[in-house]
Amino acid sequence: MSGQLKPCPFCGGKARIDIGKNAFEDAEVSCDCCGTQGPNCDDGFGREDNQRLAIAAWNTRTTPSQRLDAQYEEEITAANQMHRDGLITYDTLKQMVNLAARMKRVQGLDAATVERWVPQIGQRVRVTDASEFAGDWARTNLWVSGVSVHGSGDGLDVTVAEEWPVYPRGRHHNGQTDGWRVGAMSCRDQLEPLATDPHQHGGKGA
Repeated sequence: MSGQLKPCPFCGGKARIDIGKNAFEDAEVSCDCCGTQGPNCDDGFGREDNQRLAIAAWNTRTTPSQRLDAQYEEEITAANQMHRDGLITYDTLKQMVNLAARMKRVQGLDAATVERWVPQIGQRVRVTDASEFAGDWARTNLWVSGVSVHGSGDGLDVTVAEEWPVYPRGRHHNGQTDGWRVGAMSCRDQLEPLATDPHQHGGKGA
């Protein structure tokens, strides 16, 4: 039975299943490393059925979206209970519900962007149609020459160069432009990555 268990979802450790020494022969899965425990299952028809239920419960993995939905429902339920108990006013209840909804949206966007592209210095990129200047830059070779957090805290501010490597001023034309947004929740990425071609080093129309 234990070979069917997935690793611990929190630490990746090995899991084991324990059977209660009682008339119900309840079953429970736990992690040998961090001690995380699954639900105690005693609703089955005997030992083997309880084992099956405990393993199924342990092996269930929720998605970020499912976790956010559950968290949102818990917060709304708690707020409604506080209102029924007379601990908060109706106006405060509405504020708490609105705040929970906003947090769910923001956290949902964060979860969706966990695997998003992060620009790397020297990486070749192109301008997307999210930028109003997309047409002007459509045939321009660009390389990432600088990355910083945007002043608003929302996403990144990327600087690009029309040539790579970027030479110091006075030796060669820099052709650098900053202000390109990437990874922001308020707008689409204005740049996207391209496969680097070491034979293409410069200028418009290449």
